[in-house]
Amino acid sequence: MLVKTSDEKGRVPLHEIMIVNSAVRNLIRDNKIPQIYSIMQVSSKIGMKPMKDSVHELLNEGVINSETAKMVLHLTEESLDSEKTSGGF
Repeated sequence: MLVKTSDEKGRVPLHEIMIVNSAVRNLIRDNKIPQIYSIMQVSSKIGMKPMKDSVHELLNEGVINSETAKMVLHLTEESLDSEKTSGGF
């Protein structure tokens, strides 16, 4: 996802990184897709990064402003909520 920079002169990518390890593979096999986010949250030491962490990192660095961060976090929370209620992607 590309969002405006705080100076509104450019755009910066927000990203989410998931590495498929045995835990993720098992959740996919067992059709427990909504639980993958939890694995991503606790697996930062192996390089996984939820979108929320990317937003906070760019906000703390001053690359994006709080308005943009709130908008993106709101969109990602809605997305997560809809995945939980629908049972997956």
